[in-house]
Amino acid sequence: MSDPITHPHDHYFKEIFSHKENAIDFVRHYLPADVVKLLDVTTLEISKDSFVDSSLQELFSDLLYQISLRNGQSAYIYLLFDHKSYVDERVSLQLLGYMVRIWEFWLKQQDSKRKELRKELRQHGQDFRLEKLSLPPIIPLVLYHGKDKWQVSTDFTGLFDLPSEFRQYTPQYQYWLCDLSGYSDAEIQGAIMLQVGLLALKYIYRPELREHLPYLFKLLQQIQDKPTGLASLETLLRYLLSGAEYVNEEELAQVVKESIEKGAVTMGTIAEKLILRGRQEGRQEGRQEGLQRGLSIAIQQNLAIRFGMKRKIYEPKLRNLPLAKLRQLHKMALTVASLAEFEAKLQLLAKEPTTTDAPPLSPQMATS
Repeated sequence: MSDPITHPHDHYFKEIFSHKENAIDFVRHYLPADVVKLLDVTTLEISKDSFVDSSLQELFSDLLYQISLRNGQSAYIYLLFDHKSYVDERVSLQLLGYMVRIWEFWLKQQDSKRKELRKELRQHGQDFRLEKLSLPPIIPLVLYHGKDKWQVSTDFTGLFDLPSEFRQYTPQYQYWLCDLSGYSDAEIQGAIMLQVGLLALKYIYRPELREHLPYLFKLLQQIQDKPTGLASLETLLRYLLSGAEYVNEEELAQVVKESIEKGAVTMGTIAEKLILRGRQEGRQEGRQEGLQRGLSIAIQQNLAIRFGMKRKIYEPKLRNLPLAKLRQLHKMALTVASLAEFEAKLQLLAKEPTTTDAPPLSPQMATS
């Protein structure tokens, strides 16, 4: 699972969609109607437990769902959350790679079942007849909430610039895009926990987040007596404390005080404790800066020893990178084959936005 501080958007998404009822509601309200009518949404299950391969289980944890069609055929729905604040033009290639891995693992399972069946039939003197292979369909979905307008084709062939004669030799599929910026608040539907989650994702990068927070807290008050109510409040507050660019914890505390009714004592108390914890975590800023400085020096020393480069040449670019990215680069400095390979990775990480890349609005938010 991703570190909630380093990857708050990804973590929040997984928190929301690890609840089966939220995934079902999302399918009902946000997938194309002609697809939904073919699905038996009551059969939706998170299918991560079907992956005994540890690497696949980690990769698809909380993102892969199995659902039956109304005609009884099983299908896989794959939800991929892209939490970057810029449009990823390669997402269709990434999805295709995931889909192939899912199919390969499914085939491995089927081969094992066929082997057992063939053995059992032979023991009873019966012939084994190979049935036609039919792969389970996968519907790839992308939920996007970045700042920029999504202008990339949802068709995989959009990655190619080829004469029409070559298109028959090119894989063809489309992913379904849910761009939250294209939905009005009234169009964001579903159970309260799903509504709150999607609205928080929609506004997390926007200055108007502050004015929408009272509505989110009012929604949560409607489910405060349910088992998921207080957990949803805690999840939302953690996300806001670690991921919001335009609201600091003082402002958040004020909104909570104004929005949560006096009768909701438990909800208000939990909110205050979580915000206080956020302040305490912010006091660790100095220690984290020390770790960042140490890693930066170690990276440059390793590169100097291996490739004879001048020290401090990368200092300006390394200085503002968050701890998680510096750790990646520290490993890279020991394994890359050339400085060019390291520079390419450094350039990629420097361009990739994270909440830690943004300047904090207050000292207490410095670790966000």
